[in-house]
Amino acid sequence: MRAVLLATLFATLAACGPDTPEAAQDAPPPLPPDGSRSRPFVGRGVVTEIRGDVIQIDHETIPGFMVAVTMDFPLEDPAMAAGIEPGDTVVFSIERTSWRHRVIGIEREAPAP
Repeated sequence: MRAVLLATLFATLAACGPDTPEAAQDAPPPLPPDGSRSRPFVGRGVVTEIRGDVIQIDHETIPGFMVAVTMDFPLEDPAMAAGIEPGDTVVFSIERTSWRHRVIGIEREAPAP
């Protein structure tokens, strides 16, 4: 009985593990060994706050990078946020390195309602 229970448990865990096609699809690609730039990821979301060189975005799932969440992102250049206000819908590009990620491009898609 105990062996059957353990076999069932392991089979269930294996089916839910990171090797499932869905998990592999959402996993970020590995970084080069030197931590250099990886491809930019593109996201879409609504700006909730701008503070100097940080922009907070309530974004949709960014395929291959992260699930939908509200998050602070450092801006490569604070001037990129010129003309963008809280409530605006934006499309943005994120660079990921071994030590951080940051917005390297942002464009207002729709003004705040």
